[in-house]
Amino acid sequence: MEPAGEVLDRFHAMDFDLETDAAGDIIGAAISLTVTPDGIRGLVPATAAVTLAPATGVDIREVFCDRVNFYATAELAEAAAGQDADLAVCSVEEAWAIGKRLADLF
Repeated sequence: MEPAGEVLDRFHAMDFDLETDAAGDIIGAAISLTVTPDGIRGLVPATAAVTLAPATGVDIREVFCDRVNFYATAELAEAAAGQDADLAVCSVEEAWAIGKRLADLF
């Protein structure tokens, strides 16, 4: 496991791989992707979507990383958002754009 500071440095650089740990009824399937300074590469499954919760905290991890959840489909993300009025659903690409803007602030 990488030290927390290195993980945050890689997030600020928008250069890291991401994989969900488990597949199941909630997220639908394991999800993997590569985050680059120019966008997302290798998104599997291509139908993946993200829920975002309102930002809280003082660093990028609390404001963004801890507030994002991935789902195999937009339908699963919408179902999760239907259970929590604070959640918003967006595409993985939209989440990348938000994360990029936040990374530039921190």
